[in-house]
Amino acid sequence: MAKIVLHLEDGSTREYALTKDRLTIGRRAANDIIVTNLAVSAEHAAILTIPPDSFVEDLDSTNGTYVNGRQIKRHFLRDGDIIEIGRHRLVYQTADGPPQSVATTVTVDGSESSVGKISGEPAAPPAPTAVLRIASGPNAGKQVALERETTALGKVGKAVITITRRPHGYFLAQLEGTDPPMVNGKAMQGSPYPLFANDVIELGGVKMELQVSGAGAAN
Repeated sequence: MAKIVLHLEDGSTREYALTKDRLTIGRRAANDIIVTNLAVSAEHAAILTIPPDSFVEDLDSTNGTYVNGRQIKRHFLRDGDIIEIGRHRLVYQTADGPPQSVATTVTVDGSESSVGKISGEPAAPPAPTAVLRIASGPNAGKQVALERETTALGKVGKAVITITRRPHGYFLAQLEGTDPPMVNGKAMQGSPYPLFANDVIELGGVKMELQVSGAGAAN
């Protein structure tokens, strides 16, 4: 199980297992990780976990959240990443140590500004393999290969979903946005949500069909 190790100014450490979907960091006593420092906002950042992956998100803090020296809004975590909040360091550690897989971010509305890549290492591809065929919008007809362990789609700041590949299938989760994505014309219920071959996902008015080679996407 992944964990966060908080390094305090006196040299001591505290460990927090990522057992919750959402773990908050800040000065306020209601946070899961309380950091009593004036440079830290009341609700400064959150760590979102969709097993086996975790993301850190800045909650519009006053002084920002940094990962490995770079200010971030949202970052896909991998083993050894150092989160800096105020004068405190929090280290993300996985149970087995090796770096996690790349999460590729793909825009579905044709806007180049929302295309990016979240760093990590490639994972060994489990079967079955799959692609998303974009059925509407400016990128209609194009395909997105789900060759990484986690692929994020959408536009940061509006709506972002992730599709995670596991040995027993593909699973959909909502990372950002107020309205849930649609699957086969119905709002997604629950997260992570199992996907099957030929399922049609709709995000921001763009439809994408999951095409799987081999067995069904989830069983």
